[in-house]
Parts: sequence; structure tokens; C-alpha cells
Amino acid sequence: MWFGSVVDRWDEEAASIDDAHKRDEVFELGATLAFPDLPETADAEIMGEVARAKSRNTHAFYAVHGRPSSPIVCNDGWLTFESEIETEDAANNLAGAFILEGGRSEAVLLIPHWNAPQEPYLKLAARMHRLGYAASVLTLPYHHQRRRAEGNIADYFVSANLGRTIRAVRQAVSDARRIVDWLEGRGYRRIHVIGASLGSCIAGLVGAVDARICSTILLLTAGQFADVVWTGRATRHIATALRGAVTLDQLRQIWSIISLEPIIDLYSRPDHRLLIVSARRDKVVLPRLTADFVAKLRAAGAPASHTSLPCGHYSIGMLPFSLIATARILWFMRQASAGG
Repeated sequence: MWFGSVVDRWDEEAASIDDAHKRDEVFELGATLAFPDLPETADAEIMGEVARAKSRNTHAFYAVHGRPSSPIVCNDGWLTFESEIETEDAANNLAGAFILEGGRSEAVLLIPHWNAPQEPYLKLAARMHRLGYAASVLTLPYHHQRRRAEGNIADYFVSANLGRTIRAVRQAVSDARRIVDWLEGRGYRRIHVIGASLGSCIAGLVGAVDARICSTILLLTAGQFADVVWTGRATRHIATALRGAVTLDQLRQIWSIISLEPIIDLYSRPDHRLLIVSARRDKVVLPRLTADFVAKLRAAGAPASHTSLPCGHYSIGMLPFSLIATARILWFMRQASAGG
């Protein structure tokens, strides 16, 4: 019991770091930001119907044909290129990723969590590079060098503007697939994708729609994007704005296009493996949401390995949990590469 209390207290302190920068949110439907063909008069019901229809053909939605692809420039370990999805913020439109190339034909793409500092992911990439992998870390939309001048955090990546959130997720998936293009062009034939928390949503979508991904590893994930935002500690300021404007069921429908549950069948391809790592004391992605997602995956015949650790959302980065999770991920990637 005392250990659990220590973990919970550490997690709450870590969760509170960004609280001072989380402004009061205002609900906006933002339908045309997600689906430009919709009329300005579209309501939540219409937006939900369009999202559900598009989630039945996720490949088409995430096969982005926006601005012409620009060359990816590699300079001193950083890849930069113009995002195929154009937003109103010029800084956000310049996508990028950190890269350490490996000596064998195997690569891993790391997709960080929302508002994550860069340093821990760069260190993880360096550790994987020492093991022989090419390792890349995606810079998410509105994060770090892509951050809005007005924002202290990435408040446009996930917000109470439903359409803008869809567009940001779609942009992240598009940017990640451009990195996969680059890795493939460099001769890497086995590519793994790892995502944490809301970054796991991006990784899960990439792993589902891109057949070049041989394994997808999702840390602290769930099947419904809406449920995570509605119930999680990190997004309670957003949930406050959503409640009263939309119901949870309406939110699930509108955000179905950025959720993993509607595309469970895409994880059943024979050349792909899926690992989920969860935390039993998680207050950001509630354990019941992960358990429900895993159960639905298995019921649908999509093979999914699941490892649950006795820690919280942020303390998964502490010893010994970080060591256990890393060891499990590396073993899983080796098994996936071997076809086991």
C-alpha cells in the first residue's frame, strides 16, 4: 500500500507540471477544419455521421493528398520537411524528426506523448541506436520548434475544438508516414513504431494503415480517443469544456476517425504484431479503457500481446518500471523481426 501511495503521489506531481499552462478551453465544433467539404452550418450530428463514414475507409482518410510533398532534408541528425497538411500556423507546418541511422536494415520510429520533453525520447533513441537500430523521434504538431508563438504547451494538438484535434492527429499520422517513406528509401526493411499515451494513438493509426510497419508498440493506450480525453487527469480542463456541449456518445462518433477501436480489423494482417503496455495505477488512460480495448482486439481475432505494470502513467518512466518496459519492448521487436 505504501509503495502505491508513493507512486500515486509522484504521478500527481508530474501531472501537475503543465497545469499552470492549461487555459480554460472553449468548445468549438471546428467541422471544416477536419472535413473541409462540410458546410459551415454542419452540426455535431452531421459531423459524427461523416466521421463514422470515413472511419469505414481509414486508409483513404490517412492517404493524405494535400500540398505537394517537399524533399526531406537531413542536417546534423534532424529531418525537416513541409507537412502535407497545411494549417494556419507557419511554424507548425514545418515537420521534423530526430534520426540516428543504424548499421542494419531495421528501424524504429518513436512517437512521444502529448507535451513531452524531447530529451527522454532522444536518450531512448540513442539507446536503441546502440543496439543496432536506426532510431527516429517524430516532432508532433504544435510541439517544440512547431509550437505556436502564443502557446506554452501544445494546446492545439488536443483541445475542445473537435475538428482541429482531428486535423492535428491526421497531420501527425501524415508526418510519421513521411518519415517511414524516408526510412524505406534508406534501405530499412523492418520498421517498428512505438507511441506513448496520446502518441500511441498516432502510432496505432500508422501501424494500422501502413503495411510497411512490422510491429506496433502502444504504451498507455485505449481504443476510444474520446474516452481518454473525457476521463483522464491530463485533459480534465478540456473535458470541462466538452461536457454540456456534446455527450460522450457524440464525442465518440466525431472522434471515431482518430480512434483505434473502429480499425481493430486492420491489426490482423499476418506480417504484423501488436504489443500494448499499460499501467495499473494510470489516472490519464484509465486501466479499464485499455482492458476493454485489449478484449475487443482479441475477440476480433487481432493478435495482441499485453503487459501490465504496477505503476502510474508518468511513473512508467521511473526505475524499475522503465527498465521492465524497455526490456519487454526490445524482446517483442526481436520476436516480430524473426517472425515469431
